Amino acid sequence: NPEITDNFDKLSLANAGTGDNRLFAPLLATYILYAVAMYLIKREFDWYLQRRHESLSQKQGHNYAIYVSNIPTELRSSSALRELFDAVTNGRVAQVSLAYDVGELDAL
Repeated sequence: NPEITDNFDKLSLANAGTGDNRLFAPLLATYILYAVAMYLIKREFDWYLQRRHESLSQKQGHNYAIYVSNIPTELRSSSALRELFDAVTNGRVAQVSLAYDVGELDAL
């Protein structure tokens, strides 16, 4: 447009008409940015998935923890609870821990 004298306005997309070749630059930049973002997200997801599988495949107690509440009074000892869970799981219990005073935790 010959009547525009400001150089910034000459380069602005607001000044681009229908079929102007300058319209392809933002489109191309958008596709490139989208492709790079998707590549980085996929790479991050693959890294996370690998670490997650490594973590879950380890034989650690925290991967197989069970939390039980409202335990009957006669089972409120580690040995009694272990006997019960050993009977239920065919002796595959690694550890039994009890938290007796959780009143402060309930208040949270």
